[in-house]
Amino acid sequence: MQRCGGTNTTPFWRSVHYLALGGLNHLPIDYFLQQHPNVKRVALCFDRDEPGRNFTKIVAKRLAERGYIVQNTPPAIGKDYNSYLLAARRLISMER
Repeated sequence: MQRCGGTNTTPFWRSVHYLALGGLNHLPIDYFLQQHPNVKRVALCFDRDEPGRNFTKIVAKRLAERGYIVQNTPPAIGKDYNSYLLAARRLISMER
């Protein structure tokens, strides 16, 4: 989740919030957004499997209806970002 309106002196990593859900539950997202009204953009990074894709559609629709700019960013390969990182690690080690 990215907040808008940061200053030029603020490092990028301080202008981004990460929220781990630990499952397919939108309540932590709702709570976080209530507590951080300055957040305007949300990047959804759920799993690339069928439950993750379905949940992404539901959450994206709910957030867009509430005026958030929503970006769907599943991992390029693998089921989840852990699989993606492991694949990237294997590629890097093969290049050495």
